[in-house]
Amino acid sequence: MSETPYIGFSNETLDKLPSVKAGDRIECTQCGQEHALIPPDDWEKGDKESIILFYCCNGNSFLGAVNGKLTSQTFLILFRKKIMQTIRLHLDHFNFFCPVTGEHILGSDEFKVSPATEFVFSLNDSMFEHAESKYEKIWDDLQEKENQLFEDDSDEDFDCWEEFKKTIKDNSIIVFEITTSGMACGPVSSTVCIGINMNYIPEEQLSLSKG
Repeated sequence: MSETPYIGFSNETLDKLPSVKAGDRIECTQCGQEHALIPPDDWEKGDKESIILFYCCNGNSFLGAVNGKLTSQTFLILFRKKIMQTIRLHLDHFNFFCPVTGEHILGSDEFKVSPATEFVFSLNDSMFEHAESKYEKIWDDLQEKENQLFEDDSDEDFDCWEEFKKTIKDNSIIVFEITTSGMACGPVSSTVCIGINMNYIPEEQLSLSKG
């Protein structure tokens, strides 16, 4: 007969741990996938916050949090740390407006960045259409690493674009990965990635707040 495992946390220990709640998304450092913290099956949303939260990985359930505190040190909070978020869109048109300023950034006949635009990257061409020098420097360093891995005949799975996104430690920036499809001599598609600073404040609003 197996014994029931026991684990305990003092209030002092819990106070030092990151705060979480049901529904928070976390990144597993073991499998590399995202998981949600979930309450027990018998917990109802109208009740007080669940004391215990779990996460599921590879078909198994694990203890994730106690009294609203993250107890697994192998996990990182995705949306409570400073990382850039990604929204993937598949559109049948070429129109994209800045969600902060309302300006028309992407159209069938024009391309114009807004003041809140951090960068515009063409995934098909693997190059920036618009970017500050700091982003271009990051990209150049990542490409250099990728080339070195190729020369070393490394088996490491290295994606420059995915690695680039990991370097942006600012959760106020959202990158919109917009894929559009059409027909040429056959079906074609293109993907443009637009980084928007959602925390950008237009000058007129700054003037009003100062006034």
